[in-house]
Amino acid sequence: MLTPGPRRKPVKLRASNPAPASSISDAAICTIAPIRQELAALDREVPLGGATLSTRVDDAFRRVRVAGTLVRYASVLALFLSATGVYGLLSFAVNQRRRELAIRAALGAEREIWRGSSSNTV
Repeated sequence: MLTPGPRRKPVKLRASNPAPASSISDAAICTIAPIRQELAALDREVPLGGATLSTRVDDAFRRVRVAGTLVRYASVLALFLSATGVYGLLSFAVNQRRRELAIRAALGAEREIWRGSSSNTV
């Protein structure tokens, strides 16, 4: 248990050599190190852990991103399978009508008759 000790003056934390940060995460890293040093100097018993907000947000949404990626791959696979199925159905319908169309062409049918006979397919 902690016992009250002598009162200390509040510590003002300031980066000793603030370097220009290229992003917010660089600025956070530049300010976290001196804060940890000062807190460790005050009391070594206090656990110092933590991460930047962007790291915590990334960790929080990791499952959501993985699930979204899996759904994305599944939808691409479903789209591919449905396109293959439509192609297969049309190919089957054309093959069914091919003999009929060949007979009509041999008998001298005009293109309008072909169009009328193939409209039932689609």
